[in-house]
Amino acid sequence: MSTVLAIGAASDALTAAGIAHERWDGAGDALARADVVVLPPDWERLRAWRVAGHTTPAVVAMDGTAKPDERAPFEPLYLVDVPEPEALRTAIEAVRTSRRAGTVPLTLGTIDLAARVLATADGEVRLSRLETDLLAYLAAREGRDVSREELLTQVWGHARAAAGTRAVDMAMTRLRKKIERDPTAPEHLLTSRGDGYRLQPATARRTNVGPAPNRFFGRADLLARIADALDGGRLVTLLGAPGAGKTRLARELARAAPERFVEVWFCDLVPARDAAGVCLAVSAAAGVELQDTDDAVARLGLVLAARPPTLLVLDNGEHLDALGAVVTAWLDAAPGLAALVTSQRRIEVVNEALVPVDPLGPHEARALFLERAHAIGGVPAPLDRIDPLLERLDRLPLAIELAAARTRSLRVDQLEAYLDRRLEWLRRAPYDPDPRHESLWRALAWSWEALDDGLRGALTSLAVFRGGFDGETAARVLGRDLVDVSMVLEDLQDRSLVQRDGTRFRLLESVRLFVEAHGPTDVRRRAEAAHVACFAELARERYPRLGGADALDALAKLSEEAGNLAAALSHADGAAAADLALGLDGLYRFRGAREERERTLASARQALRDDPERQAELDYALGMLELRSRPDRARECFHAAEAHWRGSDPLRASLCQTHIAYTLVIQGRPEEALAVLDEMRRSPAPHPLGENLWIYQQILHGTPPEDPLAAMNAKVETLVARGELALAASGVTLAAQASQNLGLTKWTKRFADRLEWLLERVPEKRMLPVLTMIRATDLAQRSLHQEAVRTFERGLDDARLHANANALDTILQRYAITAIHAGRHAVAEPLLREYLDRVSDPFRRAFVFGALGSSAVDQGTLGEARRSLAELDACLAQRTSATLERARAQLAAQIEAAAGEWRRAADVLQSATSDGISTGQHANRAGLSAVLGDRLGDGPLFRAALADLEHVLDGGEAPGFDNWRVLAEALRSREDGPLRASMATDSWHTGPRIAARVWLG
Repeated sequence: MSTVLAIGAASDALTAAGIAHERWDGAGDALARADVVVLPPDWERLRAWRVAGHTTPAVVAMDGTAKPDERAPFEPLYLVDVPEPEALRTAIEAVRTSRRAGTVPLTLGTIDLAARVLATADGEVRLSRLETDLLAYLAAREGRDVSREELLTQVWGHARAAAGTRAVDMAMTRLRKKIERDPTAPEHLLTSRGDGYRLQPATARRTNVGPAPNRFFGRADLLARIADALDGGRLVTLLGAPGAGKTRLARELARAAPERFVEVWFCDLVPARDAAGVCLAVSAAAGVELQDTDDAVARLGLVLAARPPTLLVLDNGEHLDALGAVVTAWLDAAPGLAALVTSQRRIEVVNEALVPVDPLGPHEARALFLERAHAIGGVPAPLDRIDPLLERLDRLPLAIELAAARTRSLRVDQLEAYLDRRLEWLRRAPYDPDPRHESLWRALAWSWEALDDGLRGALTSLAVFRGGFDGETAARVLGRDLVDVSMVLEDLQDRSLVQRDGTRFRLLESVRLFVEAHGPTDVRRRAEAAHVACFAELARERYPRLGGADALDALAKLSEEAGNLAAALSHADGAAAADLALGLDGLYRFRGAREERERTLASARQALRDDPERQAELDYALGMLELRSRPDRARECFHAAEAHWRGSDPLRASLCQTHIAYTLVIQGRPEEALAVLDEMRRSPAPHPLGENLWIYQQILHGTPPEDPLAAMNAKVETLVARGELALAASGVTLAAQASQNLGLTKWTKRFADRLEWLLERVPEKRMLPVLTMIRATDLAQRSLHQEAVRTFERGLDDARLHANANALDTILQRYAITAIHAGRHAVAEPLLREYLDRVSDPFRRAFVFGALGSSAVDQGTLGEARRSLAELDACLAQRTSATLERARAQLAAQIEAAAGEWRRAADVLQSATSDGISTGQHANRAGLSAVLGDRLGDGPLFRAALADLEHVLDGGEAPGFDNWRVLAEALRSREDGPLRASMATDSWHTGPRIAARVWLG
């Protein structure tokens, strides 16, 4: 509980304002305990308190004027012109909320101001009272320059700043030694451009850029220019020669990016070859799972637009002609996005700010060389020859690093003489005709020449890897044992030719390109063959596990080796190409790289010869790729795979038949789908997923078996027992939809929980919106409309994020229908219009027009309802079914009933077929018929319809059943009071609501 202390006449003002406070009796301990001090302006008293060490903030009441030097002793200080109650309350609250921060985050750790301790990974650093006060004062003015004079007055308590004193500077020097990683290059306690200091705490942001592996040298002015360029624009390209240090510079900028960027992602574009590859790199760096999409660039643009201000650092973009168009599309889609590109050439788009990355300055180059040489125990002597050597290396960071790595065994003058010989030789026969590479090639050439034949061969073999490798894989490609290879890797690391990245190794891209161009051809070809065999085996072993219990581990390994899988595929043919293509397809499927999937599978399928089993695997994968977007093409692929497996693997053949049937379902051809499923069930090994699809279609269009949900649950558990968790997830989704169609909510929750359990074990992120949709539909069926609408909204966001087009279509439809039931027509209609823009199939469009028509009847706009009925009839003219005919009859009857044409409405309902009718549709037809019978005085119709309604209500649950029970009771009792009271709530569905209004007149 904070304490307000009043001094003198301020007590009267606080009492009048009703603010609890204590009167100051002159005791110093009361002042020390006070949270806020309120007093008339008494600047001499304030100054004396400050000199005595009191730091309580004050609110000065009454006279609201003060000179700057008078206000200096107390900050924050709030002046109140007239001590009105509200003004006093506002000022006191402002003091409380502006009190100094309790902690200060730094790179080394966090400072606890109360405890006067900096907690670091290595232990605690104690701070003095003066150092803590100094930090607290600067923290309260974060980012603002504070002069030495102000610090002397505020922190030291001097009445006037003493001229010539160095107290502030000396204290800052001592404090920097305690809290900065490098006191000579402070990150937090910064000297301002004027005569003072400011505090820059560490900022919390989402990023994949870790701490710097070693000290970064110089280039402060260049970093400032890049930051200024980002402030003035959203696209900055760092241009420079190979080895100029663009990547390291970009990483440093990412670590110290402007505060407005909440997320900073570093994306290596080396493995990318086109726009899809750029999307893969960015999605992997930023942790975005795009899933299947026809346009990964647009999809990722939408995801970036939904994120907070973000900086993308796109490294090594010179080989990508498509990069400019991709970055432009993202910048257009996401106003909060900025991009920093490193390249050897500009990407040539409008508003691209170019920042050249020149060689290091002489002093920076010398400092870098000495630091790296000392770090490995080198002896960089003689010192007077360092600068000439660095000039020969063009002061490029990579060349300097390579030279410093040799100082353990060679003197600087020996390095210089060796390099001179190489330069003369390079002039006679340049390794690369591209002048942009000349400087880097010089440094790499002498390092290459310094290797013996064994290391050259090993480095040539390692150059086949993309994206890194581990020791075991390197041993397989080199054909040597692990101990031997570990020694080789250590030797190459010592020469800065191989980098260690956690438990993996990698070659710098510039090194890899040099070795690839100059290594022995026979060695490279043998390594490529071993590389292909190694990663084809990995793909063959991991791909089938993507649908099982260890799917997450399999996906993680494939993701880690994505670059190697793609590189191996570029050299592979035959069975190895098929295995690699399938492994990449499994990976790309979860990353949403549709174009990559299609190209990879199609090229492998075309190149494969005389291997029917792998041909069938590729056909099946192509079918799964096209399942929702091009169902006709998918059926061709599934037929081809099924023809092969029919004799060798009947279970997989029946799975193909299941998918064939599903393509017919999504095209609105249920009769054909049932025929295929009937054939599947007669096969030697009917697939459990196909059995569930058959039961579901029987519920919708035929005669379901006894206890269908128990049967579907048994099939799901069969798949779980086999370890086919991805297929089990599809099977339980069908079961959940079936339970909702039958109105059996207890089964729905059970199936939804099982689906959630499965999705925790398989990386089927695209099914997350399906789970949300099932839960939302369950809420809607229990008349919890508002909660259902909120859940549907979340599912809609998930469907857009994970690019699940099929789930998006279904959610749009069901979300809209739920909103209609809830009476939120303004929410429903845009959703239905979006759905109509997305689908062309007349079968699915007809249901939308039925929903729009019912919404119009519910709102009393019968003209709009009749227009929707006409649109529905147009769809029926193209494709009809019993389900659509029933939906059409229901809408037509609602329109006629609302218009007072009760007999015509009753006739329409009586003419509609009841074959395969769902419980919800059955209740809607019986309930409206009972109402019409009562209004017409048609006793037989009324009694038969009411009995039919009660029979349906006794048989289970479905949307609106609670509403129909209330209406049925009103029809029996002839009492409308309870009905009117119930309808005043928001739990009524559209069908019973329309019928009740007709009855109530």
